[in-house]
Amino acid sequence: MNYLIVLLLGTLGALLQSTLLRALFPQSFVPDILLLLVLYGSLLFPWGKGLLLSFTLGLLSDLFSGAPDGMNALFSITLFVMSKAIQARVFMKGFRAIWGLTILAFALKVPYYALLSILFGLRFPTAADAVLIWVGEFVSSLFLMPVLFYVVSKALGLQGGWFLQHQKSSPA
Repeated sequence: MNYLIVLLLGTLGALLQSTLLRALFPQSFVPDILLLLVLYGSLLFPWGKGLLLSFTLGLLSDLFSGAPDGMNALFSITLFVMSKAIQARVFMKGFRAIWGLTILAFALKVPYYALLSILFGLRFPTAADAVLIWVGEFVSSLFLMPVLFYVVSKALGLQGGWFLQHQKSSPA
């Protein structure tokens, strides 16, 4: 059931991200809600459900943003696997660990999209515009992350901030 709730929230987040937030905020200051939900899913769900959720959220991101099919889905899966691998090898507790995963996720976005543009000849914004968009998305996502994680925890019926204390136990 938790999986379906996060998937529903992801659909709502994709809709908000691609419509309302783009209308309210400057183009370079729209948070990446689905990336944050993939990180949340990596903290909450086991491998099978989490991979499926990551792929689905990435595909939603592709569909709502107009990106080529699979571009964000592959990144979401890669992000989920990387986050799970780090969690398996490093004792992670507290909000600093989640901030670290988020910073790492955004740091991986730049080389990932640069590699795709080289391999497939995709056209992306100029370097100056890309940096502005990346920084704005990064900062706005960092502002949104604590609120989003709290809201999703409450929607799932979990004690607010469960990820701050118990990252090894999965309530899913």
